[in-house]
Formats: sequence, structure tokens, C-alpha cells
Amino acid sequence: MTEPTDLIPYGDNPYLHGKHEKLKASGVITYADLYALLRQPQADEELLETACYLARWLEDTIDRRRAVHALLIALQAKSYTVQRAALHALGWLSRSRKIYKLLESIALDKTAYFGLRGDAIQKIGLFPKADYLELARLLIWDRSDDVYVRCEAIEWLQHEDLFEDYVRLLEEPEADIRFWAAYVFSQLWSVPNMSRALTPLDKIAAFDHRVPIRWGWHVDREAFRALENVSQKGRWYGTIWLISPAPEYDTYLRQYREYQPNWYYTIKPTPTVTLNIDPAWLQEQIKRKWPKAQFSTRQPRLQTYILDWRLKIGRMRLDGGLHRDGYGVVLRARCDEAIFAFAEWYRSVVSDTSLYLYQWADEALELQPGITAHAIAHVNKARWDERRNWTGG
Repeated sequence: MTEPTDLIPYGDNPYLHGKHEKLKASGVITYADLYALLRQPQADEELLETACYLARWLEDTIDRRRAVHALLIALQAKSYTVQRAALHALGWLSRSRKIYKLLESIALDKTAYFGLRGDAIQKIGLFPKADYLELARLLIWDRSDDVYVRCEAIEWLQHEDLFEDYVRLLEEPEADIRFWAAYVFSQLWSVPNMSRALTPLDKIAAFDHRVPIRWGWHVDREAFRALENVSQKGRWYGTIWLISPAPEYDTYLRQYREYQPNWYYTIKPTPTVTLNIDPAWLQEQIKRKWPKAQFSTRQPRLQTYILDWRLKIGRMRLDGGLHRDGYGVVLRARCDEAIFAFAEWYRSVVSDTSLYLYQWADEALELQPGITAHAIAHVNKARWDERRNWTGG
């Protein structure tokens, strides 16, 4: 392979946060310079970390054999941040059996830092599913292991053959395990006997308002999308949205959870929710606005919703449910315009409290009094445009 001598084409990568300039200033101009630095595990920590990430982002032009050899040496650095960066690059640049066995050994090593083990698990997830089936089962069921490692295995080593394992994990005592098991059911599609997960997911979505010890928000909220997915037997029927007066999802995580060392969090008290929607009142309001709306359409009946409905906004179908907590409204539609139209109407009839609209797992979009569907769509689009600009895509 003929390699260009200049690393600048990848120098403006947003994930390097401008640190490439420090690399260049230190004399890393050619690929040979990069390999030489990676082979110095005692080098400056920031330089070495940036070099590892740069090697990963040069995947289309770099000599992978030489890069992998150098990264294996960088992995010997004492710094966890360097080890993590080297592991990240190795996982992207090589799918060899040697690298798989290295990642597997780190994932299983209980004396290794749990964060590094999690990084290894993430990169194992890039390999064919058949390669890691037994490893995944071993990791997710080792109750003597760190819950973080078990959760990483649940999240990243998903496999359809583990479906029954995931059903059982919904009954595990740790909120973290239930959280990630619920997440998996939001990702699985066309698995035979999907309905096997409906009852335990319904139980979690209805009653499990616990918060994981590690990362995340309330378990019942995480389960909403999974419940909708399983109830539809894995057939996609639109994005899940939530209207709530409470801090939910990413807003809750950012504003009411404080990160502590080693991926633990402390929880701040959240504002008291006073909203309590009478389901009979809400049904009557919906019937006034949409006379052809149908109610109690979900079969079998779910504990999660004390009222559920199906209606059309123009030609757009929208399914909704009032959570048994009396304030959360879960919505699903193929077209976001239907969600925004319903949110505009709901804001107009529930006018005595703050309300926020959440796309599943995302941050809050405030539904101010008098807000229109057009305004909601505008704010939502601006957010997605901002994300695309940041990621370069």
C-alpha cells in the first residue's frame, strides 16, 4: 500500500477535538512517525491517546498490518485512557482471530479495570454474532461479576439465540440489568415468539420506576419502546414519544444525575409531579376532538396503560396510552407530524402544568402554552440539524 505522507486529511475530524495539532507539533507528520509513536508506550499520555484514535480514523488509507502491530505495543501503556484508545483502534482495524482472542481475554479478566473490559466487549460486538454467542451468555449470567460488565455484554453482544436469556434477565434483581434487558427488546426484530417477553415487559413498564446504579434513567421509561416493539411483534410502527411534566430520559440523566468516579452516579431529588389525569376525562376530551377515535384497542390488555387509544389525524394513524402513573402519555406514529399535532392539542387541554415532549431516550422539548405543531417541528428539526453538523453527517 502506498500511504500519503500528510495526515492532514483526517486532521479536522471532530472526534480528535483539535489535538492533531499537538501531534503535528511533536513531529508526527508521516505514517512512519505515527507507527513510531505508537511503539512507545511510555510516551506522553495525551499524544499517545490521540495517535491511537488517529490510527482508527485513518482506516481507509493506513497499512492495517503495521498499525495493528504498533497498537498492540501501545496497549501496554500504563494509562487507562491510552489502553482504551488502543483497544478502540484495534477493534476497528482488525477482525483477525488473534485480536478477537485478545479482546475476549480482556473481557473475561476480572483483575482488569472494568471500563477496559467494557471497551473490549464493545469491540467484540463488531465481530460476527456467531463468534461471541457463548461468551455473551457467560458474561451476562456471571452474577459475581461487576454489573457494568454484565450490562455492556447485554448491550453490545446482542444475539437472537439469547432471546430466552433476555426474557429471564427482565426478572433480575439489579435495576441496571433490567434496564439493559429492556433496551435489547427495543432492538430485536422478527424473533419467533416475541410475545414471550410481553408480560414481563408490561410489568416493568407499569411499575419499575427504579433508577440504575450505573448509567441511565428510570427503568419503566426505558421499557416503553421495548413494550411497543414486542406488542407489535417486531414490526416497526413509528418512533416512540413521551409527553410528561417530569424530567425524563436524557434530560433526567444530565440534570438530576451526577457522575462519580468509576461510572457510579448520585441522584438529585426531582420536582414533585402534581399532574394526575383522570382517564375518563381524557377519553372524553379525545372523543370531542376525534369522534372516530377507538379506545382499549390493545389486546391483550396491558397493565402499563390505564387508557389507550387509536385515532387518525388526517390520514395519519396515531396510537397512544396514558401511563398508570397518571401523567405520562406514550405516543407512537409513523409520521412525526401526527405526534406534533397531538402534542399541540394536548397542551391546549392540559394547561395548568409544565409539559415536555420527549422522543424516546432524548432530551426534553418544552411544550409552552400556545405552542403549535409547526413550532414543535421547527425546534425538533433544528436539533437534528445541529447534531448532523457536529458529527459531520
